[in-house]
Amino acid sequence: MTEIMGWSMAEARGLKFYYTGKPCRRGHIGPRYTKSRSCVKCEQETNATKMGAIAERAVAYKKANPDKVRAARHRYYEENREAISEKNKARYIKDPEYRARQLGRPSKEKAATDLP
Repeated sequence: MTEIMGWSMAEARGLKFYYTGKPCRRGHIGPRYTKSRSCVKCEQETNATKMGAIAERAVAYKKANPDKVRAARHRYYEENREAISEKNKARYIKDPEYRARQLGRPSKEKAATDLP
């Protein structure tokens, strides 16, 4: 059972969360962050909304600036060529489906599932 306590008591105990048993402004009844006094559920909803907006802006930027995006990817590849190559080699050895895609043929597992 969660102990009902106020913010000052939670801060004095050094807790990350506290529970008041009262609804927040949006009506959630749940734990709150001691540091910001905000409702955990409200923070999660706000973060999800912000992440969605950031993703939408990124997609719009990529559509509006394909040459800049291509140049940035190329520049990243040139600066990190060896690390990328090592990572791809390790994946090639470890993952049979990836290896089959790289060779242009279906993997044994996939070929077995495609049989009638």
